[in-house]
Parts: sequence; C-alpha cells; structure tokens
Amino acid sequence: MKNSQITLLALLGVAAVMFGALLYFGRKDADPDAPKSVKDSKGLNSASDFFSRAKTELKSGDLKGALSDFEETTKRDPGFFPAWVSQAEIHSQEGDLSKAEACYSKAIELEPKSSPALANRATLRISLGRPDEGLKDLDQAIVAEPDFVFARMTRGLLLSDRGKLDLAISDFDAAIKADSAIADGYLARGLAKKAKGDLDGAEKDIRKAATLKPSDFTMQANLALILAKRGNKAESEQAISDAAKINPQGEKALRANVQKEKK
Repeated sequence: MKNSQITLLALLGVAAVMFGALLYFGRKDADPDAPKSVKDSKGLNSASDFFSRAKTELKSGDLKGALSDFEETTKRDPGFFPAWVSQAEIHSQEGDLSKAEACYSKAIELEPKSSPALANRATLRISLGRPDEGLKDLDQAIVAEPDFVFARMTRGLLLSDRGKLDLAISDFDAAIKADSAIADGYLARGLAKKAKGDLDGAEKDIRKAATLKPSDFTMQANLALILAKRGNKAESEQAISDAAKINPQGEKALRANVQKEKK
C-alpha cells in the first residue's frame, strides 16, 4: 500500500486495537460473582476470595494490588480461567507484552476455543514481531467464532498489510455483515479496494465510513485522498476542510498526500 495512504494499521497499530477490545471472560464451571466462602479469622482463604478482592482493587485503580491477588488466585486454583485473563489485561496495560502473552497462553490451555483470548494473544504476538503466530491464533479464533468482528478486522488488517487484498476484503466483508455500522470496516475495505485499483468500490466504502464517523479525521482525510485520486477536486477540497476542522495540525500533511494522489 502507498505510504501516502492513511491506513488503519498506521493509525491504530495492532497493539492499540487490543487494549480497546480486551474482554472479561466468565468461568463455565464456577461463577466468580457467586457467594464466596466464609473467611477465617486470618482473612482470605480461597481462590474465589482473592479473585473477588482483586476485582474490587481493579475497579479502584489499584493495578498492583489487583495483579497480586489475581496471581494468588491462580496459585490456589491454576484452572481459574478469568484470573489468567485478568493478569494478561493488567500486564498489557503496563506494557509487559511477554508476560501478557504467557497469561493468555495459560488461559487458552484451559479454554482452547476462547476466541477473545486467541484474538488478544494474536495482537500481542504481532506486536512482539511474530505475525505468523498471530495469524494462526486469528485463524483459530475465527474458526471458533466466524462472526467475531474484532478477529475479522485484525486478520483483515494483517492480510491487507501483507498485500493479500482479496483475503483481507473477505474478512472486512464478514465484519461488516456482523456489524453494519462499523466505520473502520468500511474504511479498511475501501483502502484494500483502492490498493487493488477498484476506485469505484473504494470511494463508495470510504464515503460510507466518513458518513458513519463524520467527526473522525482519518475518515475525512481518506475521503479527501480517494476523491483527489478520482479527480474530484471540489469534493476533495471540502473533505480536506472538514478534516482540518477536526485536526488543524494534520492539514499540512494531508494536503501533501493529496498532491501525491493527484500524480
């Protein structure tokens, strides 16, 4: 893809996508919100007790205390799936991606078909420079849950970045089918079509993305780029103006990219 193109990968980064999509997972064999065991005089005495306190600490912003108690939970009960996931989330937030990956791996050992855990581990592996392993995780996540939008979008972005545009478009198609209001899906599909030379399809998708997110700089900027490429000077200029109102600091770079599209 052209450097002048403002892509979702460049905007978000695969790792950043993950942090907005980390999910809470419940155990099938034990409800962590069920009544806890009676505490003895020394305090906490079960994995569920520590897990319950960790959730309270997490809500209050005490990541260190929460992590310690989630770790104690899995020491007492190594099969406590949500505690492994919670540890992974905290390590991710703190930037320790290797530890986060290890915790997701423990969780996946317990629930191999957990599509959210697989997809989140995939983003970590991509961020750690192992995209092939990440792709395998995404494949498994999609097999387990074909309509999982996050996995479809992440795999589509990875495939698009590798130039496998038809496969990427298929993933974006699936994401849009599952969520017809996903602006990022339309933008990503539009950019893939643009890279393929399908300018009609690209313009249609990017217009849809900009309509769904009219106050998003990236949407308006890409609309300006595709319109410039198609020779629609007036509308391209309007899109530049709209983008500049959202992010004045980005106008200069956008105009430079628009000039490249015209060539």
